[in-house]
Amino acid sequence: MEQRGRLPSHDVRADLALRSAHLGTYVYDPARRRADCDANLLELLGYEPGGAAEVEGFHGVVDDNDAPALREAFERAIDDGRPFEHEYRIRRRDDGALRWMHAYGNVVDTDDGRVVVGVVQDVSERRVAELESDAARAAENVARQAARASQRRLELLARVSTLIDTPLDLEAVLQQVADLAIGELADWCAVDLQTDEGRPRQVAVAHRDRAMVALARELQDRYPQPSDDPARAHIIDDLAVMHLTEIGDDLLRDSARDAEHLHILRSLGMSSAIAVPLQAEGRAFGVLTLVATHGRQLTAEDVELAVELGRRAGSAVAKARLHAERERVAADLTLSEARYRTLVETGSLDVFRADAGGEVITDMVQWRRLTGSASTFGWVWLDDIHPGDRERVRQSWLASVHSGAPYDCTYRLRSGIGWRWVEARAAAVHESPGDPTSPVLEWIGSVADVTAEVTSRTRTEALRDCAEALARALDVQQVLTSLQVVAARSLKARGSVVALVEDRTFEVYQRGYEGLQSRWSEPLSEPATAWPAVRHVLETGAATFITSTDDFDEQVGSEPAAAQVKASLDAGEVSWAYLPLRYGTDLLGVVRFGWTETQSFDASDQATLVAIAAQHSAALARARLYDAERLTSLTLQRALAPEVPRHVGGVSIGLHYRAAGIGAQVGGDWADAFTLADGRVCLVVGDVMGSGIQAAATMGRLRTALSTLALHESDPAQLLSDLDRMLLATPGDPLATAALAVVDPAATAFELYSAGHLPALVAPWVGEVQLVTAPQVPPLGVGWSSQGLRPAGVRVEMASGSVIALCSDGLVETRTESIDARLRLWRSVVQSHLPLGNLDEEAPALVDAMEAAEDDDVTLLLARLP
Repeated sequence: MEQRGRLPSHDVRADLALRSAHLGTYVYDPARRRADCDANLLELLGYEPGGAAEVEGFHGVVDDNDAPALREAFERAIDDGRPFEHEYRIRRRDDGALRWMHAYGNVVDTDDGRVVVGVVQDVSERRVAELESDAARAAENVARQAARASQRRLELLARVSTLIDTPLDLEAVLQQVADLAIGELADWCAVDLQTDEGRPRQVAVAHRDRAMVALARELQDRYPQPSDDPARAHIIDDLAVMHLTEIGDDLLRDSARDAEHLHILRSLGMSSAIAVPLQAEGRAFGVLTLVATHGRQLTAEDVELAVELGRRAGSAVAKARLHAERERVAADLTLSEARYRTLVETGSLDVFRADAGGEVITDMVQWRRLTGSASTFGWVWLDDIHPGDRERVRQSWLASVHSGAPYDCTYRLRSGIGWRWVEARAAAVHESPGDPTSPVLEWIGSVADVTAEVTSRTRTEALRDCAEALARALDVQQVLTSLQVVAARSLKARGSVVALVEDRTFEVYQRGYEGLQSRWSEPLSEPATAWPAVRHVLETGAATFITSTDDFDEQVGSEPAAAQVKASLDAGEVSWAYLPLRYGTDLLGVVRFGWTETQSFDASDQATLVAIAAQHSAALARARLYDAERLTSLTLQRALAPEVPRHVGGVSIGLHYRAAGIGAQVGGDWADAFTLADGRVCLVVGDVMGSGIQAAATMGRLRTALSTLALHESDPAQLLSDLDRMLLATPGDPLATAALAVVDPAATAFELYSAGHLPALVAPWVGEVQLVTAPQVPPLGVGWSSQGLRPAGVRVEMASGSVIALCSDGLVETRTESIDARLRLWRSVVQSHLPLGNLDEEAPALVDAMEAAEDDDVTLLLARLP
């Protein structure tokens, strides 16, 4: 680099370094109560430059909330003679703007007394970024924890509902309910039923520690709850809920009947309890008790879940008692008549009889009304079953007929408003009642509409799949992929279209109709008027549900959109849902789902679809922020890392930079090449630890500081030491690694210095490629320069035309291979590319050959000696 005129003085260089890092210096004399501030500090505080500021003026700009603590810290440092460091807010003198400052300094004893010499840095950008990031993380964590807790509780209730429908012994069901409760709600759980005599009878007990179950049973056996206990009577008679938020020792002593009883109660470690009735049909059948131990408190939300558990367990008791009652009635009647009456009383869709060979011999009137069929006799009823289920139903019915085993099958049945889910059950009537080996006389069965139950289970699975898919989605494309997966797998939709609002136009992403493996197409810009149904959602903010092609024609008519949606009609779609993607007050776009089977879109269906759209709306808003931040980081990094010259002091340069892939943050790689004051050429590659905007900003400060310091400093060891001190003096900045190769073109040699960085590589025109490792000092910012450490370089002689290669860790580091193995691979790759030709062409080719991971930036600098 050619130099003209006199070089700037050391003070000018220092001033440039201070300004680039937003630093100002001061000397405070407590005896004179004066703080002599340099021009940089006066400018940071908002004072007019040119002179010293009185100490009262210096403190006068400090925010009132921070002034007492700052003054105390300042005075304590002077009194104790210890270093001073404090972070506080100021109101600038000129415009009143609120800024964050970080001050630090040392107490120095002079002939005239103690003074404080220190530095003040403006750290406002860092503090604001930290506060915003902390708030965002806190909000996201709260939402995620709430969602997980809600999901776990929904799953608990779903599993309890499944248990209730399971044909198990009642006490076995209640024991499993107790086992499930201790998994989510409490540390131990007890269930008791009310006997006909009005006494409690414990039927289930569970504890997180199985060893404690015996102790809990011993408590019940030795000290049974009296039937006239007023608290229990209140729960049973009034369907009341008891919530003891805290169980203290006084309560245990009042409840204990003797010293041994008190000892057992204390051994259980109870700290909070909930007791709810097992209720159904307006009466209580028993009590469900939940207890937390060792200081854990049961909350109001736990009470709500416990009440619901009590209702569902009460339903199980009611069902069991109803079943027992029916069995008693059946014992008084003939077997066939009892079964037939029981089936009628269940309120099923229809009942039927079939002969021993399986042919239906009764007219199922309700079946015909639902399906519109003329007959159900013989095997004609199979024609009304969904084609996808028909063969399975036929095989299942024949298997029962041949074996005599009970028949139980769920399938889809035709109706005037689409397909309904039904459950068919049947049992064989034997010649000798009670003897299953006797000949079968006939079959008696029922068909029940279970669409609501199946739909509820489908909704739960869809919302769970949605949450799981979105948990892994970071950017917009991944959110759209999640929407595709939920639509195809959970909603059984054939088509999925998303229109994202962008400057009053839409970016349209449409899933192909060849299956789940298809990808979203490239965005297609179309005006809003091209999509009438979409426009309707945008104008009203309400979801639109179209159950048939007739409704679709009414909304589309002859407008241009008819051509746009022709593909969905050709694919056989007959029902559609258009849902707004709204986050807060922002309308992000519209999603359309299409089905090839007619959808009824009842209130539950609509609620599920709206919930899925809302989940993806929140994820989409978050993904847009993520994409914007990543673009900002990448733009900042590119702006702060100017073009490296291709020829410096006779040395030819080649450079290749590859940003991290989608789903990864931009890193802090940088590279540079310049001439030192003594004429040698300095090559540098560095890597700021971490990623995102902060890493890119730190990279910019390091590059600026290094190029500024190098104007008058030719010692590479001193340059690295200065950078270490600079990062150490900037609290919150991440650490960084760097490698400096100082080339002497005249001597065809270079010296390598490293601060925690990777080895360099020397590639001759012909011959063996060599890895060069310099003695290491820790990364920049650790503070090794203040501990007397100094980098030691290694000198390497080179043949004319040889190439030096410096790279960032993204080129060689992976999660699956050791660094030594990757460095050996790096040496082998370069060896296989000899001789190296045009460096700008060789650099990207070498990076591609390494197959570096996509989750980190990669920087490769090549330099050829003349």
